Amino acid sequence: MRANLLLILACLLLLPGNVLARQSASFQVSAPDRVAIGDPFSVWVRTEQSLSAVEISWLGEDFRLPLQQSRESRHGEIILGTQVGEDEPGTHWIGVRTLEGVSLVHKWKIRVESKDFPSQHLTLPEESVTLSHSQLKRYRKDKSAIRAALNTRSAKRFWSHPLRWPAQGDITSTYGLGRILNDKPRSPHTGIDLALPSGTPVRATEAGRVVLTGEFLFEGRAVFIDHGRGLISMYFHLASIGVKEGQLVKRGEVIGRSGGSGRSTGAHLHFGLSALDRLVNPLPLLRNQDAARAD
Repeated sequence: MRANLLLILACLLLLPGNVLARQSASFQVSAPDRVAIGDPFSVWVRTEQSLSAVEISWLGEDFRLPLQQSRESRHGEIILGTQVGEDEPGTHWIGVRTLEGVSLVHKWKIRVESKDFPSQHLTLPEESVTLSHSQLKRYRKDKSAIRAALNTRSAKRFWSHPLRWPAQGDITSTYGLGRILNDKPRSPHTGIDLALPSGTPVRATEAGRVVLTGEFLFEGRAVFIDHGRGLISMYFHLASIGVKEGQLVKRGEVIGRSGGSGRSTGAHLHFGLSALDRLVNPLPLLRNQDAARAD
């Protein structure tokens, strides 16, 4: 009898993660079966068990997701995604591990599909493309500070669906745009650019805590806001910054004014989102709103 039980358990462990999740009435993982490269997506965890949190694993990143009580179940949501130019299309797995009692891992298989992105050829003076020794040193310092900001892992959730447009303006550069400078491929664009007159108010896409501000070599004057659970918003090329690090901001609060600081060819706003350390396409989280009339 014991041998048969062990055999049944072994067979269950070999089943695909989606099957395990769907057939467990007391523990469910909800996520899309397929997404396009770069697009963010929500993962929901629901359970009838008395769990205060679960651990989410995705592309080498782990996060302790708190669960809230709702009627007779507990639930939690997190936004995940892939980054164009960094992650490969194909089959990837989301792992959800219970942290209390018997530790069990529930797996969800997701298909990340390739996507065609436009490209842009630019010819610039060589001094605008090649960094000097001092500029390279500054770039490395900037990168370290930005990396630390994007690694923020606060448990409190400030965000909701959909996010707010940070300003009104036409989109001039889309996510994933391939850039070829002086016939040399560069990293694809990892945000969206909005055409804005200099001095236009730029507003927080959602409530959160300012984790980094400053003037950087490429990004210019910039603000980074932590919205909780690994979701960070970024606002680049500002003319001025109106918030301080550590400050709590409300959804729609003015955090600065648009400009053309940093490596920029003119006044505009670069708006980006990071989901658990992946620079994702902001549009799917904004698409239910009209960019021409930000709320």
